[in-house]
Amino acid sequence: MEKLKSILKSVQDFLRPTDIFASQRPLFLMSFLLGIFPMNLAGTEGKRRLEVTICGCIITGLYGLMFAVCYIITLIRHESLTGYFFQSDIANIGNTLTLCTAFMTLAVTFVCCIVRRFKLIAVYNMLAKVDGKLKDLGVEIDYVSTLKFTGIAVATFILIYGFYLGGSFWLLETSNVFPNFAVWMTFFLPHAMTSMVAIMFMCIVKQIRLRIRCLNVVLTNLCQTYMNGVASKGSINYIKSKRLVGMNASFFIIEKDVISVLDEACRIHEDLCDTCFITEQYFAVQMLTIVSIAFLVIVFNSYYVLEVILGNGQYNKSIGDKEFVIFFIYQMCMYTLAVLIIVQSSHSAVVENEKCSIFVHKLLNIFTELEVKEKLMQFSIQLLHRKVRFTAFGLFSIDRTLIFTITGATTTYLIILVQFTISNALKSSMCQ
Repeated sequence: MEKLKSILKSVQDFLRPTDIFASQRPLFLMSFLLGIFPMNLAGTEGKRRLEVTICGCIITGLYGLMFAVCYIITLIRHESLTGYFFQSDIANIGNTLTLCTAFMTLAVTFVCCIVRRFKLIAVYNMLAKVDGKLKDLGVEIDYVSTLKFTGIAVATFILIYGFYLGGSFWLLETSNVFPNFAVWMTFFLPHAMTSMVAIMFMCIVKQIRLRIRCLNVVLTNLCQTYMNGVASKGSINYIKSKRLVGMNASFFIIEKDVISVLDEACRIHEDLCDTCFITEQYFAVQMLTIVSIAFLVIVFNSYYVLEVILGNGQYNKSIGDKEFVIFFIYQMCMYTLAVLIIVQSSHSAVVENEKCSIFVHKLLNIFTELEVKEKLMQFSIQLLHRKVRFTAFGLFSIDRTLIFTITGATTTYLIILVQFTISNALKSSMCQ
């Protein structure tokens, strides 16, 4: 009976998280099983923390060793999953580039999750610290909604990737193509890892964006209370249990001096900028490798599909045209989705941070007290010098312009590959 009560209590604690750490449990568990999160959640309610575990490091090491062995075997045997579908000089070049990029992606992912693990711990510690400060301003984060979002994200990943893996296996089996285990691992493991890293990035940046939005609501309430004649008396209050549409947070009544509110808002914004900076440091190299492998897959898969549609492809005729096109388009869509997740997450956080400047300058226009204006000017200068941005190792910004850059580059290289194929075909026909 006691054991049953203990199990029920554990389930209840899981479903009703009270801090940022507990609300991210589905993400932690899935990342731990994939070897990119060698940590475990320790401590009791109110004192939870992330700790590096020996078991997690062993799992990470085993994944890295297994992929390295499979990669070497694949190179020695000159095998690839694409080779079962498509045979040409360009396909061989594409296979080599994709394999090299996949190896770099996994190597970077495994190394970063070990070497930079303390940066990830620092990110969650900073978010927990910000939550405490927001609570002093009358803002309470809804961790149950956060848990739901994280659970849905992980479940969607499992569903989509399971369908992708099962569909690929069925397609190859019906075509009497049976790749060995090494080929399977070198083809599918990099995508699983990159997708999970993208989901982890999305979940973390979403939490940062939520807290920036809560800060914007605090500034908005300052505007409203001043217009209602409350802030001029040196206090600010919030509507009790107010829930805003699209926000996983609630607001309750507090009484605070306006200067104190602005001072605390400056500190919260500073902490959130530090959190973004640490997040960028942790994911910088991983974002670069993910975008690189996604770009290569999009370019060469588009070329393979275009060749089949035009009827010029030197592909395995035992595989139907529809199956061939579906396989490569679906793979291309999977990598495209990972890039879109990364881009949209970072873009939404940057846009939310830019709104802070709007509210601060609005407050500058409506407040007349000299001391309040000085504090707002200080906040305005801070917003000017501390901006939220995410880059791929400092080489390019991760925002919506990246989508157009990839689209333009893909079109350019696709035209070059098609022209190269046509010129080779003309040379062959002339020689004959």
